[in-house]
Amino acid sequence: MSALGLAVGVARTWVRLYTRGLPPDLCEARRAELESDLWEHANEHQHRAVATALEIVMRLLTGVPADLSWRLENDSKRPGTRERSERMLRGVKKHGMVALTSALGLWYLVIGISAPLSGDWDGGTAAKVGFGTVCGLAGILVFAGLVGRRRSKWASAVLAAGAVLGAVFTFWIVVPVVVALAVLVWLFVTRERRTPAPA
Repeated sequence: MSALGLAVGVARTWVRLYTRGLPPDLCEARRAELESDLWEHANEHQHRAVATALEIVMRLLTGVPADLSWRLENDSKRPGTRERSERMLRGVKKHGMVALTSALGLWYLVIGISAPLSGDWDGGTAAKVGFGTVCGLAGILVFAGLVGRRRSKWASAVLAAGAVLGAVFTFWIVVPVVVALAVLVWLFVTRERRTPAPA
């Protein structure tokens, strides 16, 4: 299966998951909306299959809170389902940023690997390899910071450095830049306040 086919399959699975149990007409309308978005996105960028696949996954991940809010709003009209949706929303808030940050690191790693293998660049091979190396390094920093975040006070700084480095070198691609900003806000909001040990 191609990367694009896999991304489309993941998006379809997600929409089936969060619309499950709702009235059929509501489910079909939401799924038709997704199919329309996927078709437009794939046809707009048909010559960049891997990049398009990653963009679809990034859009899916950044849209999860909105999808869950939509579900919560529609569940509030049905008795007995609101509590279940609220629990699901709390879980996404807790783990969603970790998944989003992982997707950002994966995006940078894929760019880092695919850039040197891509077609002609204005700067030649050296430019491709240099760009790929920087993006790959950004991905490694993001993952290293994410993995070490609970154990080291420097891990958040490493993660932030990777997010910023990748965003600077891929600034023309809007979704990763927005995700990098969201990651920085998340790191700031959830930073641990360390109090000095008593003397």
